[in-house]
Order: sequence, then C-alpha cells, then structure tokens
Amino acid sequence: MAVTLLADLSVFVVLYIRRRRTRSAKKPEEPVVISARRYASTGEPAHSGLYLFGGFRVLASDGSDITARFSPILKELLLLLACHTPKGGINWEQMRTTLWFDKDEKSALNNRSVSLFKLRALLREAGTFHIRNNQGRWTLEADPALVDYYRFVELAK
Repeated sequence: MAVTLLADLSVFVVLYIRRRRTRSAKKPEEPVVISARRYASTGEPAHSGLYLFGGFRVLASDGSDITARFSPILKELLLLLACHTPKGGINWEQMRTTLWFDKDEKSALNNRSVSLFKLRALLREAGTFHIRNNQGRWTLEADPALVDYYRFVELAK
C-alpha cells in the first residue's frame, strides 16, 4: 500500500511540474485593442457620438471619451431618452416611475430639471444632440452625431 501511495505521489509531482513549466513557457496573449473611433455610413470617422453597443460610451466632438463624466442617473436618463426616441419618445410619467419612483411629484420634477440641465451640458460637448419635449414626449435628437442604436433600428426595419 505504501508503494502504490508513493508511486501515485511521484506521478502527481511529475505531472504538476510539467504543467507549471508549460504554463510559464507560454507567452501572455496580446490584449485586443478596439479603437474608439467608429465609422458612419459614409466611411468617415465619427468623432462624436453615443455608443450603446459594446458598452456605454460617449465621445466628444474632438474624439475624447467623456463617458466617465456621466453619473449613474445621467446614464439612465440618456438611455431612456435614446431607447424611447425611435418609438416617439417617453412621457413624464414613464420617466418618473422609472428613475424617481421613490420621490414625490415635486421632488421628482426638481430632479428631472437638474438632471436634464446636466445632461444637456455634457451632450453639448458630444456634438449636436438635442433633448426636446414635443407635446409631452421627451426625445433625444442627434443631427450629424452618431447614435449606433438609431442605426440599428433603421437596419432592423
């Protein structure tokens, strides 16, 4: 019994040493680098835009990434506006029940005003984004700036 135990242990040690040597001999894989630049349908680089696919990202008109400057509530508000715009926009009640469900009406209105002010200031840097209220429906309009979700909705139709 002791001989089989010693044999098993020696086989285990040999296999363990071989495995460590092969792991250390392998070169670490090169990280995959994905460029922050995206290309519009014209083939020209889009230096500004809102990118929802591949992770939430907002690029300013100079190509810099300003995503880190968005607080969680501003991200949520921007996503709500972007996702509801192709459907005609989002009304105030939907917005309030999604983002400020724990607030009373007056507090929720104040939070909406402050958040929209901050969001508009950040989006000015990202290009020609406009947040509009058209007959009680809030939308996010993007003229030449790219919103990849809008392109997806066009292609899906």
